Amino acid sequence: GGADEFFTGLLEKVEALETFGGDDPLSAPIAVATTKRYLDDPERYVRLRELISSIGRETRDKLFGEGRFPPNWGLETGQISVDKESLLEEMRRRVISYERICEPAIGAMAAGGYYAREHQARAFGEMLELVGSPPNQAGYILSQLRDLRVFPALLLLYAGGVAATATGNFPFLRALLRDAMFTDRFEETGPVALTVHPWVIDGHDDIRVALFPDRRTYEPTSQRLFDTLREPLGEYLPLDVGYQKAFHEFEVLRALTFVDIKKRQPDYRGWVPLGRFAVLHKRGRLEESALRTLRAEYQEQLALWAPLAGGLLDSAAAGWDSDDTVDYNFKIVESMISEERYL
Repeated sequence: GGADEFFTGLLEKVEALETFGGDDPLSAPIAVATTKRYLDDPERYVRLRELISSIGRETRDKLFGEGRFPPNWGLETGQISVDKESLLEEMRRRVISYERICEPAIGAMAAGGYYAREHQARAFGEMLELVGSPPNQAGYILSQLRDLRVFPALLLLYAGGVAATATGNFPFLRALLRDAMFTDRFEETGPVALTVHPWVIDGHDDIRVALFPDRRTYEPTSQRLFDTLREPLGEYLPLDVGYQKAFHEFEVLRALTFVDIKKRQPDYRGWVPLGRFAVLHKRGRLEESALRTLRAEYQEQLALWAPLAGGLLDSAAAGWDSDDTVDYNFKIVESMISEERYL
């Protein structure tokens, strides 16, 4: 029927685009439709992986290829400083451009988070790595623009992460947060959970002004992700209340995973990057706190709790009783929130 013909035509178009030549990049709707088609057929893992990898490479080229977002922007003529207003404008331009460039990858990632089986998840972790680790950062003189290069990885991480949280796809979350690797601004490589989070960008006061010039926004990068991903995730989470719940629960799981990995390091001091969920926890009604909801679930289910049972959190930490270890993770996140001044 019509759908079959549509897909056959689509497949031919995709095959013609396998090399992604010319001016006809894979559009977001085609990326999503094709990703779903391959996800639906477990036998086609090779095709799925090649598709996802090529979307990742295409996105990476557009983000980090020559000339589009020059590393030494504003300092080309050897001057030492740039005018503040121009820098804010350039930061805005880059965020909007990153969002547009990442649309096909965001769409593919959301489909993966929602539908991927365990053996399919790795392909999406690889796409996150491709888009995530920019080429050598030596040329980046302005730290704001250097750190802003984490934003595309955040878009993909959150698109896949929120969709996977909505459907309880913990192997997928593990593939993104623990198994995928990212090289950070200090040229150190570690799991995405440690290196890709909104506070990399929020460390710069001017990002708040660049993204939200007209209002005071706590957790501005997280808020921007919340606003940007609402539409591409609408297919899986049509109701606002469901979207908000999945978004905030994903952020809590990201924070818990950060602590889970970090606490094995002898010098860990209990710092953890938060997100929009923390503002709601501190200022909102109790029932609106994703942190409270997940903690109650954990206390009821203990070792059977899905993030533990699904391998996102590691109960087998040396020298820890498994219940205590997750409880410790929650306590660290809560104490971090209590130190933040969300007025």
